[in-house]
Amino acid sequence: MKKIVKVISVMLLLLIVSQSAVFSYAEDSQKSELKAQIIKTVPFAPNINAKAMKFKFKVNKKGYVKVLVLDDYGETIKTLVKDKKIQNADDKEFSLKWDFSQDGEENKKAAAGTYKVKIVFENNDKTEKATAKSFFNIVDGSKSVWLDAGHGGIDAGAIRTDGKYERDDNLKIAKQVRKILKKQGIEVYMSRTDKDKNYASIADLKERIKKANKAKVDLFVSFHRNAAAVSSANGFNIYTHNPKYKSNVRKKQAKNKASQSMKLSKNIFKEMSKVTEMKMGDVIKGSNNREDFFVNKLSNMPSCMLETGYVTNVSDNKQFDKNYKSYAEAISKGIMKTLDITYIEN
Repeated sequence: MKKIVKVISVMLLLLIVSQSAVFSYAEDSQKSELKAQIIKTVPFAPNINAKAMKFKFKVNKKGYVKVLVLDDYGETIKTLVKDKKIQNADDKEFSLKWDFSQDGEENKKAAAGTYKVKIVFENNDKTEKATAKSFFNIVDGSKSVWLDAGHGGIDAGAIRTDGKYERDDNLKIAKQVRKILKKQGIEVYMSRTDKDKNYASIADLKERIKKANKAKVDLFVSFHRNAAAVSSANGFNIYTHNPKYKSNVRKKQAKNKASQSMKLSKNIFKEMSKVTEMKMGDVIKGSNNREDFFVNKLSNMPSCMLETGYVTNVSDNKQFDKNYKSYAEAISKGIMKTLDITYIEN
């Protein structure tokens, strides 16, 4: 019975894994000219009730292919294809359909974790071999994040040295984080996905946070960029919840809001420090006067507010424009680490 449940877990894994981009690499092929490559799974984002999936791969010559599913210990728990003969390769794309109904015991809840699919490709006389693996995540589907792109509408935020608006930078990076997290299997909500022409006041900001609380997401991350009266001010900072200032604490807040907010902030800060040449400032509790910003004060769940450089600093602006995608990936990694979900490299 344990064996059956384990197999079903992996089947559902392969359903959910298609939410994250396939990361494939070739193992040591002993200097062989044979090549094997895992491409993708189809559909890209199936729900847990899907009955089948397609697995696509390439090989470069004639030979035999074996496709296996391995658990996180490297143990083979399912053989999808055993010695499939490839007659005409020439880097052609092959598609393998996996019909889950043939494996029995449908609709079992899968175990969360990281798994991999393995291709073993041998030539006709089986004297040469190439191997490729693709890593996948399986998630329980319950983790969700709210991304708040600061400002919007007539509230353009701070103005950059080149005349552009903070409002637009905030949306640009928030949408990139959404794209990454959705591929990793995380449910994502956003305060806005465009300019949000109706946004005009603090009341509208409070309404955004109210919606996030109603959605009962796991984490709340707000995106902003800093500004200063002097152009020399620069760097990346994070503001998070300050529970020691009494007016910041609300009855409906999660019991772990303080500790998890700090964990979220530190995880993002650490990942950002790996990819940016910007000055790394600090994780700040509350604000300069200790009281939380509204996004941290009014949100019930663990939260933080990111300041991705100064719009009043030319260098920070150049780095943001050039590197916002790598910043988004770093922020996504920090979020997923806080959710205790392995990030699969694209």
